[in-house]
Amino acid sequence: MRRTRSALVVVAAFTVSSVTLAAPALGTHPQLAGREDDSPHAAIVVLKDAAGTEVGQATIGDTGQRMLVRVTARGVTPGFHGFHVHSVGQCDGSTTPPFTSAGGHLNPSGAAHGAHDGDMPPLYADAGGGISASFATDAFTSAELYDADGAALILHAGPDNVANIPARYSFTNPDGTTGSGPDSTTRATGDAGARTACGVLPSMSPMNHVGLAPSRSREARAVLRTSTGAVAGVVRLDDGMGKTPPETTPSWTQVSADIAGLTPGFHGFHVHAVGSCDASTGFTSAGGHHGSTESAHGGHRGDLPPLFATTDGRARLETRTDTIGIAQLLDADGAAFVVHASPDNLAHVPDRYRFTNPDGTTGTGPDATTRATGDSGPRVLCGAVYVPPPPASISLSVDVPVITAGNAPRLTATVTDSAGAGAPDVAVTFYATHTVGQKIREAIGTGYTDESGQAHLVVRPADRTGYTADFTTATGSQVISPSRVVEVHSRVVVRSPLPGASVSSPVTFTGQLFPSYGGRPIGLATYVGSGAARRWVYLGQTTTAPDGTFRLTKALPRGAATYVVYVPARAENLRGSTSIPLTVG
Repeated sequence: MRRTRSALVVVAAFTVSSVTLAAPALGTHPQLAGREDDSPHAAIVVLKDAAGTEVGQATIGDTGQRMLVRVTARGVTPGFHGFHVHSVGQCDGSTTPPFTSAGGHLNPSGAAHGAHDGDMPPLYADAGGGISASFATDAFTSAELYDADGAALILHAGPDNVANIPARYSFTNPDGTTGSGPDSTTRATGDAGARTACGVLPSMSPMNHVGLAPSRSREARAVLRTSTGAVAGVVRLDDGMGKTPPETTPSWTQVSADIAGLTPGFHGFHVHAVGSCDASTGFTSAGGHHGSTESAHGGHRGDLPPLFATTDGRARLETRTDTIGIAQLLDADGAAFVVHASPDNLAHVPDRYRFTNPDGTTGTGPDATTRATGDSGPRVLCGAVYVPPPPASISLSVDVPVITAGNAPRLTATVTDSAGAGAPDVAVTFYATHTVGQKIREAIGTGYTDESGQAHLVVRPADRTGYTADFTTATGSQVISPSRVVEVHSRVVVRSPLPGASVSSPVTFTGQLFPSYGGRPIGLATYVGSGAARRWVYLGQTTTAPDGTFRLTKALPRGAATYVVYVPARAENLRGSTSIPLTVG
């Protein structure tokens, strides 16, 4: 049984000097309100074949809530490949078969395959033998990887069926016993075949280069919705034509998915042939898998690696594929991304399994249903592929235009598209213009707009500061928002005497300037007159201690008056003050 890990979603923050950039929401689903980026501890695993030749690398980062895995490889047989954590940190390629020294899948609970702690999503190698994928998992922990005998990563020769062999299949074991559904071999290995590459987990070290931040391409996207119309996630597409590394084919598409609210475990994930998501039909309006008339499942152009949802129901995947292009998905009838309720077995049903068709005919290996669907079950999420309208305008607002120094106002840049709706996935750059001394306009952070078209920036200004924000349109021109000014005041706290008190002269004022502006001057004044004719009468000044505290004693005239303890204007525009009514006896 899979362990239950914390459902906390880590929100990454980007800090530039005194500025913190809040991570944008990835959707309207509450569990998509953050993203994990850099992990505090990571390990690089070198994958080698039996001859000792390096074929790829995997990087595993531990965020404390889940593991982030990135895999790149070259020279791999095109198609899907099982990829697992094995229980022993040994990669002896001289054995027959190779790498048996790594033991079986990491599986301390004794579960069946598909629920092993070491089970990970299958990887897709393009026609040039290249693999590039990233995903999140909470099926295993660093403690499991670094136990007494270590652990290893294994890339297999064949697809992993995640032990999704429906009960309509029958088998006969070597001892003559029979049964239906997955047999003992499938429940142990997923029928992923030979071990073609292996890498031992080295020591983890503090590194900040492992992340899983889905791409923010505006080339094409699909918003995934439930049968009730609720947003559950986003799929983004980036056409890689002209950006291909040498070890891959001339054209690829990067698919980035971030989805919430799923049942933990594996889920089929495909491109379907029609861009229609009619929930009243159970999303059957999306048609079959893209390219399903050309080949069997596992070779459909719309087949993608299964998603893995962690215990909080969140699935994130980045993968490159050369089987689909954005232009193909935007043909006359469009295309849709669909998430299924069950795992995808990639039609990898070995010939030792037998089936009986509804018409009474029999056979071995995958039947017609499996060859069409991968037995992924009902369609639970659907989103049609579309090209977002170009961003057209931007506005900027601030939640607290006049603040106390040390607090943090929140700037909100709202980008509207040419259709008048919020434009998501737009890179917004925020600028600050400081007005103390020479005016300097500097970029202080960049963020992406969320599903409502908003990007947010939390700032901690030290003086009166004007802010702007802009983005670059598809034609390269910039739209700059009107400036917004944040007025910064220091906060003066007087601890004694209390407002309204009756005191004797001389009067001692004590308190503190916040934040602790040690050494800043503090003045004392009183008001004379009222209304527009009111003016200040300066009484005296002292200097704060290093912790911002002050003590100011002055002889005051008898009678009732309002006294003001303040930061003089020449103290770098801090301008904080506190008014205290007193009666001097």
